[in-house]
Amino acid sequence: MTIVCSTGVKSCCREIKSGEESISKLQELGVTATLDTIKVDVEDDDTIAAAAEVVRTKYRKLDVLINNAAQMTFASSSELSEQSEDMDKTLDKKITFWMVSPGFTKTAFNNFRGTKDPVDSAEVVMRLLESEQGEIPPGTFWEYEHESFRAVPW
Repeated sequence: MTIVCSTGVKSCCREIKSGEESISKLQELGVTATLDTIKVDVEDDDTIAAAAEVVRTKYRKLDVLINNAAQMTFASSSELSEQSEDMDKTLDKKITFWMVSPGFTKTAFNNFRGTKDPVDSAEVVMRLLESEQGEIPPGTFWEYEHESFRAVPW
């Protein structure tokens, strides 16, 4: 999980050491942004609450949250109206979300065997974040490949 605050970029990790190692690698690659690590495990309510408190007290607010894993569940009703109502409750209109495909990116997840540099893979996220509110429909799937920013049909 990555948090973007006006004070820089915060990497959220289950283990602080992992975040610090990632920051060191980014700095070696020339990243000059203010970077920090916050301990959080999305499956542990206590670390989530502690991370929220760190953001609130140390950084004041968060501007963007990038979560690389999510799960949404809906009622199992076969009635379309009930499914729609359930989805509306879950997807509050105050939240904008998109799905992205960063491509086969060099990360620890694939032992750095990916073919795309993480900076290039971030282009799709940057294009979405720099868009005007309402310009790109929420709930859509995007990629940036071969110098083309495009919706992915699914």
